[in-house]
Amino acid sequence: MRYRNTIKARIMQAKYASICPETGKNIKVGDYIAYFYDSKKAYAQGSKSYEALDAEENAESGYCY
Repeated sequence: MRYRNTIKARIMQAKYASICPETGKNIKVGDYIAYFYDSKKAYAQGSKSYEALDAEENAESGYCY
């Protein structure tokens, strides 16, 4: 039986350099990204996907800034 990840996406630090598919910005190692497990894509800070996920995670945790 294969392990299924129940989390669809999360914000984390990049382990590898890549390019954001939405903005075209370079993602360096250590930059914060929004990683989506289904599509296996990483979105840079400032992209709409990152901002939407960040707002969703903050709403769930009750943290406001």
